[in-house]
Amino acid sequence: MTGKQDILICIGAAIGANCIPCFEHLYEKALEQGVTPEEIKNAVDLGERSKKEPVWQ
Repeated sequence: MTGKQDILICIGAAIGANCIPCFEHLYEKALEQGVTPEEIKNAVDLGERSKKEPVWQ
């Protein structure tokens, strides 16, 4: 995995855990590493979805 992939996974996990301070910290780190807002949104969407149903379905 790359640093970019790692940060996106962490963002999804932060959202899934309802940890807003974690997300805010990771959001800044992601932008510093060149992650686009669209990529961040996708990770957030997956984190939100994982709270409702398994993502793999």
